[in-house]
Amino acid sequence: SAKEASLNVYNGTKVLANLHLELVSAGNSFSNNYLYNYGSSPAYVQTIIYNGTAYSVNKSLQPGSLASLSSLTGASASVNSNSVIYVIANGTLLKLFN
Repeated sequence: SAKEASLNVYNGTKVLANLHLELVSAGNSFSNNYLYNYGSSPAYVQTIIYNGTAYSVNKSLQPGSLASLSSLTGASASVNSNSVIYVIANGTLLKLFN
């Protein structure tokens, strides 16, 4: 299916076992919420999904780096406390909590 194809970007390459992303919140907007890669390998962020909207990202987040959701998506949005943000990185769908 198209959904499977979009998640299989690496064409059969194993998903990195040390993919560790965390959502860091310092406010209630995309510019104050950050994606932090605390893994030891780069995370290729393909898509961020929030509140029913999918944002195409296609950016690499190096180990130990932090990027705001607004810098990754090019969008601004309000983020409620206890929000769920989905991230597709390295072909894996992650569910992150605010």
